[in-house]
Amino acid sequence: NLFKVLSAAAHAHYDASMLAAWANLPAVKVVPVKFCPSLRAAVDRAIAGNANIAAMQTAMAADPEISASLARAQSGPSHILLARRSGTELAVYVY
Repeated sequence: NLFKVLSAAAHAHYDASMLAAWANLPAVKVVPVKFCPSLRAAVDRAIAGNANIAAMQTAMAADPEISASLARAQSGPSHILLARRSGTELAVYVY
C-alpha cells in the first residue's frame, strides 16, 4: 500500500549500528514504488530536506551489494525512499 510505505518512510529512523549491520546481509530486494509525476516531485522535495534519509542513502551507496542490486533494478541510492530488514533480507523501496 502506497500510504503505508510513505508513512513508514516518514517515521523511519536509521542509526549507525543499523546501517552497519545491513552491510552483512546476504539478500537485497529492490521494491519499486510508483508515483504520479506530481507526487514524485513532492516526495523529492520531502526527501531532500530529510537528513535521516540522506544518511541512509549515503550508507546504501557505499555498499557494493546494495549498489549492484539498485543498478540491476535501474535505480540508484538517491531514489531510495525506505529500507527495511526482514531476517536476512533487506528490502529497499525505490521510486
